[in-house]
Amino acid sequence: MTSNKHNNRTLPDIQDLLEPLENAISQVLIPVITERNCEQLDRDILALHIRLGGSCLPNPSRKASREYASSVKVTTPLVEHIMSQTHQLPDESLVKSAQQTVKSERAEELKDTVEKIRESAPPKTKRTLDLAAEK
Repeated sequence: MTSNKHNNRTLPDIQDLLEPLENAISQVLIPVITERNCEQLDRDILALHIRLGGSCLPNPSRKASREYASSVKVTTPLVEHIMSQTHQLPDESLVKSAQQTVKSERAEELKDTVEKIRESAPPKTKRTLDLAAEK
């Protein structure tokens, strides 16, 4: 599932409403899969993309605000055309530019997240993450 299809970005301020879902993921699903309790560091690692050593099990309550903001940025050209009652699609370059901006912001945020995880991880976990990230 790609981040473009997450429904939690369609509504503002729903982080708290998604907390029970996150609790079920971290306290029920992950322990069943891993056969052990999930500490916060484990949860943060599992939320990473597979190419970074994770399992692509994102934390929906943490992602909600960012995904909503991304959706607003990408759809702004279309919304402006709808509001002005223009009967043509927005300039494709505006849409592509907004998409690229969102992609760059996500990449920077991911880089920061990985760095924070690495700072709090024990040496063995850091090495495991390094090996997982190798091409």
